[in-house]
Formats: sequence, structure tokens, C-alpha cells
Amino acid sequence: MIHERSSLAEFQEGERRFVYASYRSNDVGVYRLEDGAANAARAFVKAELLCPVPSCPSPALTTVSRHKHRDHFKHLQGNFGHAAESYFHVEAKAQIAAWVRGRYPTATVVLEQPSNAKMERIADVMVTMASGERIAIEIQYSKLPHEQWRERHLSYRAQGIRDVWLFGHIGDQIRVERDRVEIGETQEIAAEAGCPILWFNPLTLLVGTAVTPAPFPYATYEGSGTFLALPLDRFTLDPVHGLSHPTIRAHLASAANHRQRIAELAAQHAREETQAAAARAKARAASERAEEAAARAAQTRAEMLDAWLLSAEGRTMNDRFPEWPDYLNVDTTLELPVPRQMWQAYLLVNLVERVEPGARVSIRDASTSLRKDFDVSTDPQTLHKALEQFFAGLVKARILTKLVKRHHYGTRTIVSFQRAQRVTPIVPDEQMRPGAPDPVRHLSKRGYLTETDLLASAATSSMQTHAKGRLCETCGMPMERMLPGRFHIGPCDPERRVRR
Repeated sequence: MIHERSSLAEFQEGERRFVYASYRSNDVGVYRLEDGAANAARAFVKAELLCPVPSCPSPALTTVSRHKHRDHFKHLQGNFGHAAESYFHVEAKAQIAAWVRGRYPTATVVLEQPSNAKMERIADVMVTMASGERIAIEIQYSKLPHEQWRERHLSYRAQGIRDVWLFGHIGDQIRVERDRVEIGETQEIAAEAGCPILWFNPLTLLVGTAVTPAPFPYATYEGSGTFLALPLDRFTLDPVHGLSHPTIRAHLASAANHRQRIAELAAQHAREETQAAAARAKARAASERAEEAAARAAQTRAEMLDAWLLSAEGRTMNDRFPEWPDYLNVDTTLELPVPRQMWQAYLLVNLVERVEPGARVSIRDASTSLRKDFDVSTDPQTLHKALEQFFAGLVKARILTKLVKRHHYGTRTIVSFQRAQRVTPIVPDEQMRPGAPDPVRHLSKRGYLTETDLLASAATSSMQTHAKGRLCETCGMPMERMLPGRFHIGPCDPERRVRR
């Protein structure tokens, strides 16, 4: 069962008076003085019992009878205030030895037995099983630095002895914070070394441990845990598991699985971090290489531009444009292997200006020319985007005209370019020859027709031809009378379709 704060406090409590004594023979456990038996047992105590503290300078005892308090032992000479931990240490050794003798009759149990002839270690309780395997049980009430604990543990293991550690139920080896028991540094080291964290109360014969909270408790190795107390008579002792209980073994197995999972997750995180660091290093190296390559390419383009400006073609362009125009220095997304002033001037002279005004200029032709004459190996989509930016500059400079055609039955848009028309002077109405076709009425305030006006006129004429003989779906009027120009359809909705 898992104990609450009150039960944990009861586990730590017990009789604090001097009521336990050792037999002079030192091999039959300890004697407990019952309350009210002080007078009857006084002669027996003086003859057969001694103070259980080994270092006591005057171990002879007698009894004291109390009316309002419990009967207890007293030293015959002197008043030695031994600490309670000293009494409990002796009592714990005696109780563990008695339990092993009763549970394993074939085992040899000796108190304070050296581990070898060199007396490297002296076990509180040394158990030698019938198979010859030895188990050293240590009762620890006083402080024990983790370095000393590790030294003793490694010494036992080097001698082939399984060491079992039972920490005291009071004193330095158990600390309680509210309803939880704290795990000390030495206990953490012991758990990491494979020794379960166990506390023992020799008065109640309960063995306690620390587990994580429900619903899935497992043995905890650090921090704090919920206290779990189990009776000693339910435990077993063997050289593999030490002092064990089915519940504690299950909690230890769960804790091992948990720690293994934590270790696996930590290893996975470390691998991922290593891979991420390698990826970052690779990305940095690639970025540095790209920057170096870009710097070399920029240097090469600068040298090519200087050489081109000194060539006949470059001098011709400089003579034509004393101030270099912006549309021949368009900063495109893509930097080609040649200077942008050079390839943009090349496309202007060899592609755009070679077609008649109003003729189409294709980005595909421009791409083909660059790939052929400048050995450009950039992917088509990136090159197409750069050329679109260059063509947009030419449109802004009114060298090209951008045409946008939208499909009647969908959202598809087709963009094309053509060389702009020349500036056309206005022809006033009164100067028109008799019988001449009616000019476009929508004129520019600048005094001449631009290429945009001409395109609108052509589109209007095309629509009039298409609408000839058809009626409006809304008002039923002839469509050709309702197209005054610029794609507008008079009082009806411009989006209405022609009835076929």
C-alpha cells in the first residue's frame, strides 16, 4: 500500500526510550524490555544483558521502573546518552539476522563479519547461502558520502559479494517533504549502481521505498517519490536481486524501462542534433561557396563589361546613349553570366528593333537568342522570369506594348508583347476627304494618337465586325449600334455575351 503523510510519519516513529539490550552471548538477537517488567527482570538483566552500543565504555545495565512513564534500561555506572540511531542500528542488525535465519535455515548468518582475511570490509550482517554465495547486508543510519559508498560497493562487488543497503528510518538517511520522501545523493548513486533504495524500521519490521505517483508507479531514482511500505516477511533474499519483493521488482522493471526509454530519446535527440549541426554546417559551407561564386561571377561580369564598352559594339551603344537608359540596366532576379547592360542592349538591337512596329516580340525568341549567343544554361522558368522583368522595363519606356488576352470561358490569361506603334498625328474631322473611313473619336489630349489608342480602335473595329447582325440579350437592340468604342456597350452590361 502507498502511505500518506501520517503513515510515513508513523514509519519513522517508534519507541525512543532505551528498551533494547544485547545478550552477553551476542548470537541470539536482542532483548526487549516490556513495560511494567522492570522489577521482575532486573536480576536477569544484570546477569545476561549488555548495552547494545559496541563502543559503550560501561555496558552493564539495570532496569528502571516508572509509574507515569514506560520502563526502560539504564547503565549501572555513568549516564551515557547514546543516540537513538545507535540503538536502532543494533536492533536492525539483530532483526535482519533473525529474519534471515528463520526464512533460510540452511544459510549461515554472522553479525559484523569481515569480508576476507584482509578485512577489507566488515558487513553488518553477512549471509552465506547454501550454494556458497555471499550477501552483505549493510544498515546505514549515519551520514555516508557517496564517494565512500561507491568505494564500499565496488569492494564488495570485486570480492563477488552482493551488497544490500538498508537506510535508517530516522536520522540523516531519510528526509520527508510534505507527503513525499526525498532521495539523497548517496541513494541516487546507489540506485544508479543497481541497488534498490530501501529504508528499514526495526521496530515495525517494515521496509520502505520511493515510487512515482499513480496510476503508473515505478521506482524513482532521483528527486522525491511517494513512500511505499511493505512488511519484511513478504521479502526474499538472493544473490541476484538482493532483498526484493514482487511489487518492488515490478516497480524496478518499470523504472528500468522508463530509463531505457529516456536514454533512447536522449540518444535520438543527440543524433538529431548532430544531424542538424551537420546540416547547418553544410548549409553554411554551401552559402559561403555560393557567396564566393557570386563574387567571382560579379568580378567576371565587371571585367566583361569593361571589355565590351571598349569594343566597337560598346562604343556604338555609348554614342547612341550618352546617358545609359534605365531600361537597358534593369536589375532582374537572375544575374546572367554576362553583364545585364550587355545582354539587354543586345536584345534591344538584335531582337526588338529588327521587327516592324506592331509586330510581336516573343520572350521565347529572346530566351533562344541568349542561350545561343551567350551560352546561358539557366533553367527556362528562371530565365523567363528575368526576361519578363526586362520586357516590363521596355513597356515602361514605351518601346514595347503589353497585350493581355483573357479567355472567354475561363480565367486563363495570355500575355504577349509587340513593338510599339510610331506616334500618329491627329486627323481633324473637317480635313477628312469625302468618303474616307471615320477615324477613332476617342483621342488623346496630348494631340496625337498613342499606340494604346490605336489598339483600342482596332479592338473596337473587331468587336463591331463580330457583333454585326446580332442582337443584345438584354434590350434586343442591334449590337453594332451599341459599340461606340473602347469595348463599352452603351447602356447594357459590358459583360453580356452576344446572342448567337
